[in-house]
Amino acid sequence: MHLSDRPLADLDGDERRVYVVYLTGEVEILDAATGEVQARHVLRAHGHPVTPMSAAYRADQQRLVVGTLDGRILDCSVPG
Repeated sequence: MHLSDRPLADLDGDERRVYVVYLTGEVEILDAATGEVQARHVLRAHGHPVTPMSAAYRADQQRLVVGTLDGRILDCSVPG
């Protein structure tokens, strides 16, 4: 199981992976069965840090869509 003390913005996923988005701008990809961290990434828009507020995963398109505090929508490709 994976535990974090960072403030959570949102999460979404499927039977294979969980995409955890933190208010710090970090995204972690977790194995849905074990909770093991598979990858970490810091979100940026045009090189600038962002504060995520929501996330939605589209398995059929391998995309994670993230809504930010400043009104942006980030369309992120994720591993298949």
